[in-house]
Amino acid sequence: MNKKAILFTGVCISLLFSACKNKNDKDTTDKASTVELSTTGEVTTTEVETTVEETVTEVLTETESITDVETENIELSDIIDLEKERDDLEEYAESFITNYVECIKDDQYDRETLFGEMNNEKLKKYVEYTIDNKSCVVLNIPNEKTKCFFEDTNIELINETTACYESNINFSDNIDYESSYASAGYVYVIISRTESRNIVGDFYWYTLDSPDELYRLEYKPHDNYIDFWNDEQKANEFLNKLGIS
Repeated sequence: MNKKAILFTGVCISLLFSACKNKNDKDTTDKASTVELSTTGEVTTTEVETTVEETVTEVLTETESITDVETENIELSDIIDLEKERDDLEEYAESFITNYVECIKDDQYDRETLFGEMNNEKLKKYVEYTIDNKSCVVLNIPNEKTKCFFEDTNIELINETTACYESNINFSDNIDYESSYASAGYVYVIISRTESRNIVGDFYWYTLDSPDELYRLEYKPHDNYIDFWNDEQKANEFLNKLGIS
């Protein structure tokens, strides 16, 4: 091979190497730009996705919180709708009576739940007195196995925020109470709608020699309702007769 051919070959190789190097450098630059753009794009995408995700999370969290609050604080209307609420009001009154009887059966039974349904301190004192003295069930004191059975149940409105529950109470130790039961008298529970919740406004147990039969006979909530415990004179006279201060 002559010198010209060798020189020409060398120049070609040099040019080829230079071209490849330039291409590699360009590719590297392009890749770097691509990576940079890609990185920028990913960051932007990530930021957008994060923002959307956080927003969705915040909305869900807020929605769930509202739902929880609404579930825990279901407010009743200040006006009693007896047609819609009859079953709930009956259940409320019967639960109160059942807890009351449980307190009579067991001196250690938690009374706070019972007292928590009343907001009149005079009524609380009276109910506590009747529990301690078993004065509403003196002729038929329930034992550990006694259960309450409700008969002739009725509930009527006294006014738009007050209802009167009435039931004939029977005590029995047996599931089939008709084979062995004892009448415990008629019980009346005044349910007042106060600040969007149910409150026991009065508790009247009409049975022989009960304080209500002895001293409040003229007053039967179902027939002759008065706001007894908020009448200072009537309430104090009644408590004085029982020696409750």
